Amino acid sequence: MKKLFHELFSAPNEEAIDSILGANPILHNPTNWHPYGANESNFSVVENQQANPVAALVEKLTNSIDAMLMKKCYEQGIDPRSHQAPRSMGGSGS
Repeated sequence: MKKLFHELFSAPNEEAIDSILGANPILHNPTNWHPYGANESNFSVVENQQANPVAALVEKLTNSIDAMLMKKCYEQGIDPRSHQAPRSMGGSGS
């Protein structure tokens, strides 16, 4: 698997990736494939991700900021969905 990763990581183009994937029998064995999260319904979770790499990166950064803000709310005993929760980075509750 490590060798496969490095081959894919260093592939110069899409055609090289297709060739690498086609040449690896481990990828063609159906017993090696399982639904993400062991949930057959997770296709919508995966399909709902950003297609543009810049937008995907911005979404990750935004989500991490949201997570930090939620953590601070919980540390102060505030429900992040409540009216007491800050509504901006400035900390104002309104």
